[in-house]
Amino acid sequence: MKRGRTTWQKKKVAEVIEGFDHSFRVEDVHEKVKEEGIGIATIYRYLSALRKERQINHFMCDGRALYSKNKIQHTHFNCVECGTSIHIQEVELPLGKITGGKVESFQLEIRGICKNCLPATSSE
Repeated sequence: MKRGRTTWQKKKVAEVIEGFDHSFRVEDVHEKVKEEGIGIATIYRYLSALRKERQINHFMCDGRALYSKNKIQHTHFNCVECGTSIHIQEVELPLGKITGGKVESFQLEIRGICKNCLPATSSE
């Protein structure tokens, strides 16, 4: 990976990221390194470089950036009636066939009426 010179700050941030086995936010990384004087801007720059090199994936969740070392999907169902947001673990879509390319990750937001609100809406 070509990321400019390797500083102790980059090494520490890389160690923290390597320790995550799930998706994470910039704030999660910052919480683990702030005592060592590493600023949040340093983390953003490092994650930006990783994204450009396709070493990390980036999604938006609840209006905030979410990162993952794994090539994953990120799918939510959002109820337009009550505002409930449900994370959907796995969605199988033939995106490679549709796009003609190789899909590495995707983010999908589905809006509708959840099962709890559906009976109330049907009776109107």
